[in-house]
Amino acid sequence: MCAICGFISRNEIDIDTLKKMNDTMFLRGPDDSGQEIYSKEGVQVGLAQRRLAIIDLSKQGHQPMHSYDKRISLVFNGEIYNFNELKKQLDYPFVSKCDTEVIIAAYLKWGIDCITRFNGMFSFALFDRQCDTLHLVRDRIGEKPLYYGCFGDTFVFASELKALRQYPGIPFDVDRDTLDLFLKYRYIPAPYSIYKNIYKLTPGHYAVIKLKTPDKPQIYPYWDFVSHCNPTERSEQEVLSDVERLLTAAVRRQMAVDVPFGAFLSGGIDSSLVTALMQSVSPTPVNTYTIGFHEADFNEAEYAKEIAEYLGTNHTEYYVSPKEAMDVIPKLPFLYDEPFADSSQIPTYLVSHLAGKDVKVALTGDGGDEMFCGYTSYTKLNGLHKRLMPYPLWLRKFSGNVILALPSPIIKVAAKVTARGIREESIRRGARVLKNSDSLSMAHEARVLGSAGLVLGANPLPTIWEQKERFAQINDFYKLMMATDALQSLPDDMLVKVDRASMGCSLECRAPLLDTEIIEYAASVPGVFMVKNGSEKWILKEILNKYIPKEMTERPKMGFGIPIGDWIKGPLKPWAEELLSTVKADGFLNSEKTHKLWENHIKGVHAGTYEIWAILMFQAWLRENVV
Repeated sequence: MCAICGFISRNEIDIDTLKKMNDTMFLRGPDDSGQEIYSKEGVQVGLAQRRLAIIDLSKQGHQPMHSYDKRISLVFNGEIYNFNELKKQLDYPFVSKCDTEVIIAAYLKWGIDCITRFNGMFSFALFDRQCDTLHLVRDRIGEKPLYYGCFGDTFVFASELKALRQYPGIPFDVDRDTLDLFLKYRYIPAPYSIYKNIYKLTPGHYAVIKLKTPDKPQIYPYWDFVSHCNPTERSEQEVLSDVERLLTAAVRRQMAVDVPFGAFLSGGIDSSLVTALMQSVSPTPVNTYTIGFHEADFNEAEYAKEIAEYLGTNHTEYYVSPKEAMDVIPKLPFLYDEPFADSSQIPTYLVSHLAGKDVKVALTGDGGDEMFCGYTSYTKLNGLHKRLMPYPLWLRKFSGNVILALPSPIIKVAAKVTARGIREESIRRGARVLKNSDSLSMAHEARVLGSAGLVLGANPLPTIWEQKERFAQINDFYKLMMATDALQSLPDDMLVKVDRASMGCSLECRAPLLDTEIIEYAASVPGVFMVKNGSEKWILKEILNKYIPKEMTERPKMGFGIPIGDWIKGPLKPWAEELLSTVKADGFLNSEKTHKLWENHIKGVHAGTYEIWAILMFQAWLRENVV
């Protein structure tokens, strides 16, 4: 695991500038660093990398790494899990045991098409001196970040925005259109970033940049989740057997490290299954880590402890006080680099910090919900979709508007009477879903969490939700939800949350449930096997029951949250009001609407926790990075 950065420029850039860019990412790679500049015909190519040594801890793993003939230079962030299998197919004079060198050898044999053979999480920059071309590549599902931008005769790239901010002469202007997307989703979807003219390389894509025309990068797709969403006839037993076999193999691959490793164990289905499979193939007890909260509604630590004892893992748990959790909040703008408002970022950082004291690698259960239909919203929306489509659109719009017009107290009473436990935000979101005409629009509305019209001078930007033709081949509502999550909320929310939090603790997180073979297989499984008899994530539950008694894991899904709404109204209120006091002067948000949201939240007229937290995260980020 590492961080990378670099540039192509006709301007004279010294090695100290490149080193400054590189050193801003120290936490992502504290074990080693390297940088070099290559010049040709007045053009400079800079490549730099910071290393968190996981495989082959020797100096042979130093980067930038070069091919034996010096044709190729490579800086690489991530892991290629099948590098040993690929190595057997390559006639190359290897000098290291690193997966990095396998990328170079694979490129020399197969060209850029080699990336279709890689099973892993990665972003890398490969410079080919023979054709004066830089290739930037990002993994299929977006586990590893990669930003880039063009400014005149300069092309720059980095794993983190903070590295780009060290490059001289680049304007860092907040993009209001992107800010509008952030307030809708709580995260910024690729290919956009919070800054104008700086972009994320979309997962499953690669870029080609020529030395002569660095201002004209060509972006190409090499993989798409949707293309695998063609259900294949299989029996129930075949599916269960295949997934268990593939997942066990993925766990074995991802446990192959030269450093201490462990697992995050929340007590939920996904992390419990990954841990159980790890323990089943490990000759010694696996290290597992859990954080707990004293607030019962947010605490799963007792379940994790019970499962750890049953499996016989070497378990560590730590109960976090509200103060310890809130102390993380000032770190978030630095860790996340751009506005990010999934409040589970806080416990994710805390468990990463806990594990990072002992190990350098942790396996997680990330991806289980998206790949195996684990969200209760999938079943609720599917049921709602089936019930609503027969009714005329005008009636659905009318009903949705009536619900949205109801004051908060009435909605809360209705929730208690008809659907105990459902939050006000969920009911209002459901009302917005009512007003849509097709499956994709309904799925989208369920994902929109923020308020419209808050950003001054913003114009709408296209996202995957406008690509209706792309999803037209998917007739199964569950598969549609899986595909849209795999393309947006998984890479841009869930994986960003884990990557930034863990890297902030110099810890590498690996997700066996996002192994390439698992992803492609899950995409091809008929939806009827994903949710069965009203049970989400049926496949994973059935497999887990072979390793852990059903009664130990059969309980309502909790998620990985914190009582952020209560904190904002209580101990965080002075901090929140101080941030909101400059909204008008900052000039990005409609101050009247913003303060109305805040007043309603404090009074309990409308919960609005998601909207308020997103606004506060933007304001905090603005203070750290712009103001």
